[in-house]
Amino acid sequence: MKLLKKDLKHNVLTVVPENADDLWIISEILQKGDMVSGRTQRSIKTERSDTRTAVRRNIFAKVSVEKVDFEGGQLRAAGKILECSEGERGWHAFEIMPGQPVSIEREWKKYEIQRLEDAKVKHPKILVCVMDDSEADFYMVTEKLQHLASFRGVTGKAYGQEGREKYYAEILNYMKEKDCFRIILAGPGFAKEELVKMIKDGRELAGKVVVDGIAHAGEAGMKEVLRRGTIEKIVKSSSIALQTRLVEEFFAGLSRDGKVVYGRDDVRKASEAGAVAMLLVSDRMVRENEGILKSAENTGAEVRIIYSNHEAGERLLALGGFGAFLRYKIEL
Repeated sequence: MKLLKKDLKHNVLTVVPENADDLWIISEILQKGDMVSGRTQRSIKTERSDTRTAVRRNIFAKVSVEKVDFEGGQLRAAGKILECSEGERGWHAFEIMPGQPVSIEREWKKYEIQRLEDAKVKHPKILVCVMDDSEADFYMVTEKLQHLASFRGVTGKAYGQEGREKYYAEILNYMKEKDCFRIILAGPGFAKEELVKMIKDGRELAGKVVVDGIAHAGEAGMKEVLRRGTIEKIVKSSSIALQTRLVEEFFAGLSRDGKVVYGRDDVRKASEAGAVAMLLVSDRMVRENEGILKSAENTGAEVRIIYSNHEAGERLLALGGFGAFLRYKIEL
């Protein structure tokens, strides 16, 4: 995400989304009543003699948003045209595209601006392979966590060394195909160690691979990698790792009966009392509870959005989607 202009006096931010993740962040912020403006494609009807034709043109338009749709990596903000370089009126579906500047006019909250600022930081792609001798799962970690592929090995004496080598070769070939900054090779047992030997012999991937011993394979193993902080050690700015650490610290405080509260009602009361130092809120709870977030910001609290597409986010959501670190204990 590029942030080209920040004019908070007039409530306008101009951004350039660079990928689908950036489009998703914008879709989470946009609401009915916001205004978007910039260059956009529109079919313009023309009349010549007895014929009417429609020509698709690149125009400037400003739209009052009525509906936001993000699907298949495409983001559209549809609504009434307020301004148009071609004098057009009516309804327009404004497509926000990677590489194209778009200005957004709305009443900005601090946490919304922070989300855009956070997206300016480029998070290197980290490929995680969680494996044992019978299965290997690949995940890509950026701002979000994505499961990419699964490979199944062959077990039993009948397959022997040839079967294992074929299994390892499939994993190695997949690693070589992926564009990434680092590769975490994690799992229980000796399978990962055998694969590491093959990697070192080939040298092509040797400088990229970090080995992590964990107790489980599969999805449980990926969750373990996140909890252990392996990703954060490689890329300290990785937002998913930071979110996991914040949620872990919150639950640690909860188990110690520390200065933390959870649940919408108790967090709201603590916020109104000015006792919240940091508010953790699930991305699924933001739109319906903006009053709580605004109250927290008005008392100087830091607001952190925790995405629900990983284990830490699921744990927070299970508590009602709200957790807060307090400046001091209060009676609720």
